[in-house]
Amino acid sequence: MVSTKVEWRSSFVYMIKLELLAAKNLIGANINGTSDPYAVITCGSQKRFSSMVPGSRNPIWGEEFDFYVGELPVQINVTIYDWDIVWKSTVLGSVILTIEDAGQTEAIWHSLDSSSGQVCLQTSTKRFPVSSSGSLNGFAGVVARRRMSVDKQGPTVVHQKPGPLQTIFNLPPDEVVEHSYSCALERSFLYHGRMYVSAWHICFHSNVFSKQMKVILPFEDIEEIKKSQHAFINPSITIILRVGAGGQGVPPLASTDGRAKYMFASFWNRNHAHKTLERAVKNFQAMEEAEKELEQWHIADEYSGLLREISFRSLCNNPMCPPDTAMTEWQHSVFTANKSVLVFETVQQAHDVPFGSYFEVHSRWVLETTSESSCTIDIKVGAHFKKWCLMQSKIKTGLLSEGAFA
Repeated sequence: MVSTKVEWRSSFVYMIKLELLAAKNLIGANINGTSDPYAVITCGSQKRFSSMVPGSRNPIWGEEFDFYVGELPVQINVTIYDWDIVWKSTVLGSVILTIEDAGQTEAIWHSLDSSSGQVCLQTSTKRFPVSSSGSLNGFAGVVARRRMSVDKQGPTVVHQKPGPLQTIFNLPPDEVVEHSYSCALERSFLYHGRMYVSAWHICFHSNVFSKQMKVILPFEDIEEIKKSQHAFINPSITIILRVGAGGQGVPPLASTDGRAKYMFASFWNRNHAHKTLERAVKNFQAMEEAEKELEQWHIADEYSGLLREISFRSLCNNPMCPPDTAMTEWQHSVFTANKSVLVFETVQQAHDVPFGSYFEVHSRWVLETTSESSCTIDIKVGAHFKKWCLMQSKIKTGLLSEGAFA
């Protein structure tokens, strides 16, 4: 995967915590005079969904949502909708908040831009230093940097056909589907669709009665994946997000501890899907740990440039191998004197595959600047065998094919 980082205009980043407390006197959109309200909170390109409160014009939420921005002032839009099982949700009103500086506000009732309704909101804004690498000192991790930098992508070229993650969910072109399952999202009733799992997200898409439903759950926001039951007889999986993450794509199920959660049912094999999702979470956490180690470069003693050693887990596409394997990678990087060419070399050792101790994977990346906004990349990949084995030709062919796919 390509790791991107935010280029902040200043040395600080702001974390805005918005608390959606309650609403009152909302418009009654249902035939019986009530509504099924939920809120959509937008800050720039970041969007969060609150849970839906059924049959109420005076809902109480008590939910919080976190947003990260590079500079102030910013505007946050809070729009209240009425949930409908089949038809498009009806807007009940909205309000715009302007966050001008760090600090905390009291709980304030804001009038909606409709004939009736108010919403109670409270905000807290804190400023944190950004490290030299672009990380947020524990407040926004690798995926947060990736998510916030999507709008600032350069002329990246990925030579592969766009998949469902791009055509349906508009995710970056380097993100690919690793697993997919037919299942159903539990809301007012079961919305049948398909779940897609990548190295960064769990996504779900459904189109029932022309009602489009898209859920995008970043692994960084997931706290727990557990087995559950829908209607006592339908085995299901519940995905619970951290406090402050909010819902993603559609309103989540309500929770007493403030955490958003989504329930998926009607899997062909619930236990297999649950194990796959748990393994994907562990792989993501291992990738995060590897990212943390990326800062620990040291000067090479024998030749110019910098060295580092990292460990991570990598997926295996060969049927003779396990689903994933532990990897150790030694990296060397060096710039030319005029800083126009970067040479990046790696040596990888796989630990859990057959004959893994017999060979190493060597790669060499040469990046040369051609203009202020573009560069050329020359990549060479090869296999170095420390010992001879019967499977040598098949191993080499498999390594080169996976390298070409990556």
